This record gives sequence, structure tokens and C-alpha cells, in this order.
Amino acid sequence: VVGCGRRAGIVEALREEFGGSRSSFHVVDVAKEDEVAAFARGIDEKYGDVEMLVCNAGLGGAGKAPWEIPGKHVNSIVDVSLKGVMFTNAHIIPIMLRGLDKETKGPVPKRVVNISSGVAHTSMPWAADYCAVKFG
Repeated sequence: VVGCGRRAGIVEALREEFGGSRSSFHVVDVAKEDEVAAFARGIDEKYGDVEMLVCNAGLGGAGKAPWEIPGKHVNSIVDVSLKGVMFTNAHIIPIMLRGLDKETKGPVPKRVVNISSGVAHTSMPWAADYCAVKFG
């Protein structure tokens, strides 16, 4: 298991509880493509393969009417909850695809899970920002 998160304290707690020779946890801000690319390179160099990718990063909504949401929050929620998923997919999936035979019959032995939310298909008056990025 290789994992990442933005908050150093939480990442360190994971290292202490689950860290070992076959697991590692890293501080990575998925809103920054260069950090995601470096994380992916590190995985590739150490492990050479990825069997499953789970993208679960996200920020909560501002809890305000759409016209009251500060631009800084809009940028943050888009950067983490939308672009972060795109950056992670862009840098990890190529590692996953290497070595797969295009003629493979049966189920593909690798999986990508991008966590979204049921609110992606609805609207909430005080969560327009969150609904929008989850739909994205």
C-alpha cells in the first residue's frame, strides 16, 4: 500500500500505524501537478507497478450561496477535488498500463476508483461549489 495526503500530521500517523517494508505514506498536495508527478515517479522507481488506484481527495463546500463563495475557495476546491483527480490519473495510470497485453481476455487485473458523490447528480443551495466539482 502506498498512500498520500496533504496533511503531514495525518501522514505521519499512518506511517507509525501501518508503515513497513511493503507500505509507505507520503505528503503530496494533489493540487500541484509537480508533486503528483514526483510521487508517481517514486512509486514507479520503488515498486515498478500499480494494481489499484483510489482517488479520494477532496475539499468540502464553502457552505454559502454561490454568489457569496470567495474566489480563493473556488480555486482551492477545483484544484484539489477536480484537478487533483485528473493529475493523479494522468501520472499513475500510465504506470498501471505498462505491461498489459492488448489482447488480454477476461477481466483486467487492475482497477481505478475515482470517488465522487451522489451530490454530483443533484443540487444543494449551499453547496454549489461541492456539487460542481463532484460532477466534473
